[in-house]
Amino acid sequence: MNSTPLKSESLVLRNPKIIGNSSDPTEKYDLVYSIPYLAAYDVVGHQLQVARPRNHKVAIPQEQFELTSRSLRVQNQTIGYRQALPTAHLTIQFTQIKNYRDLFSYIEDNERLKRLAALAEEADKCFDSEAWTAYCVMATGVIEGILGSFYGGKKTRYATLLKTAYQSKIISAQDYYILDKLCESEALIHVSNHDIPLTTKRTASAVNRVYWRVIRTDWNSEV
Repeated sequence: MNSTPLKSESLVLRNPKIIGNSSDPTEKYDLVYSIPYLAAYDVVGHQLQVARPRNHKVAIPQEQFELTSRSLRVQNQTIGYRQALPTAHLTIQFTQIKNYRDLFSYIEDNERLKRLAALAEEADKCFDSEAWTAYCVMATGVIEGILGSFYGGKKTRYATLLKTAYQSKIISAQDYYILDKLCESEALIHVSNHDIPLTTKRTASAVNRVYWRVIRTDWNSEV
């Protein structure tokens, strides 16, 4: 009997809520990080590190944090005066994404949510199958659907949505450059465009990193 191979993802979590008296730098309190998309994953294992000043990461024992389907609570933390709140680095091992809808908790329109979930599932299958061009076509659909939910209507073009997100500082200049190249991916399905090279693994991998950052953005608080 073949067991399902495990996948691994590293999640960077910022801007936790403070539970306790944060005005006293000597007092311990809890940090709560929101991870609404975690419910989508069939998680079977996890490890946690918290970044301290000068990018020094400290492993947190499992008895000092609680992971639920939508949040992470790190217990009994202390913080120095004027020190920035720590960034959490959560690594999860999972068998599958069990419900793609849970990746998009910020989407209120049910029909749009249904289509986004279907496209995201297709994108995963394409990436796992190393169908790089097909993956980029699906990824474009997902990103366009997310941006369109916050920056435009049904007829707003992908390039316009992308530019608005960049001008709003939701995506970086580097991410904008990578996502702007996705405009070419849909043209690749037309044989008459045979002069345009098909998508490479390197390009698809770069797109994949930005794709997941877009999906995991807390859009309700960013927009």
